[in-house]
Amino acid sequence: ALALLKDASASVVKVSTFPDRKGEWSVGTGFIVSSGDKDACEVLTLTHVSSAGSKIKVTNNLGRTFEAELVKSEPRHELDLYRIKELQSGSSECKAFALSQNELRPGEIV
Repeated sequence: ALALLKDASASVVKVSTFPDRKGEWSVGTGFIVSSGDKDACEVLTLTHVSSAGSKIKVTNNLGRTFEAELVKSEPRHELDLYRIKELQSGSSECKAFALSQNELRPGEIV
């Protein structure tokens, strides 16, 4: 169990928004995921974490901070997907959270 937590910690990030016109800001967590885009690092977070501001910053477990841009928002499921262009998928600073060790196939129950 300790190894699983250690592996997961590299995928957990801090998501921060900077004040919008109303002066609102927020801080929350997210985790690095991979959709197969090799040119950018992607972060999944809850919509309410990022809704307060337009400028999003992501801080990784090494303390480095990057600007992120919204790729897709899914308010029905309360999820937002962000892209960090400064990091490439699979790099040491962009380790996707592994939900399973097995490959999923279409129609398979998750």
